Amino acid sequence: EISLGLVGSEMCIRDRRKWGDLHPITIGCMNSLACTLRTLGERQEARCLRQRVVDLARRTPGVSPVSSLSFESNLACSLADDGDYQEALEMDERVLQKRRELLGEYHVDTLQSLTHVGVGYLECGDPEQAVPFLRRALDVTSKVAGPDHTSTLDAKASLASALGQVKVTDEVVELKKDVVDGRRRLLGPHHPDTQQAEGNLAMAYRAIGRIKDCLLYTSDAADEEDS
Repeated sequence: EISLGLVGSEMCIRDRRKWGDLHPITIGCMNSLACTLRTLGERQEARCLRQRVVDLARRTPGVSPVSSLSFESNLACSLADDGDYQEALEMDERVLQKRRELLGEYHVDTLQSLTHVGVGYLECGDPEQAVPFLRRALDVTSKVAGPDHTSTLDAKASLASALGQVKVTDEVVELKKDVVDGRRRLLGPHHPDTQQAEGNLAMAYRAIGRIKDCLLYTSDAADEEDS
């Protein structure tokens, strides 16, 4: 992992010497290095580098609008890493608006921004504002990827989480049940994501007073751990 960071640093130094800072190749290399630094846990360095990438991209004519929006989205992720949730949310909302205008509603980048804005509202403690974005993300994902795709299941889980923070209802339980059934089919009963989904469903059942159903899924998870 350390060697990856060193290689990325050397490539950026090489490209800066060859092309200068205000060149798409240099900016792209810096962006890649920032992603590597974040993966390695160097989040502060990654944030600073991502901020520089965004600033340079705005001043460089050769950087495409799509790439510039990706750089801003990456910076928003780093802001959220540091707990600057409101600033991250505001940036994600700007990116979402621009991606809708540039790429359309059903582009994968727009879908990513829909999810980021929804999660951003959750991180800011406003689940009611998160719900419409996460509901739209689920609708788009279902149409693009299909109802049984892992991305669709993840979108259902995110929406259920937001709805559950407002009030646990039958819709929340149904969504969480769909996630459990889907993950059992795709990942198997012993996968950690399946077991986590079962635990979430058990808590939802408990919240609406369906204790027998809660115990059923709690027992399923315990049996799978013992087997």
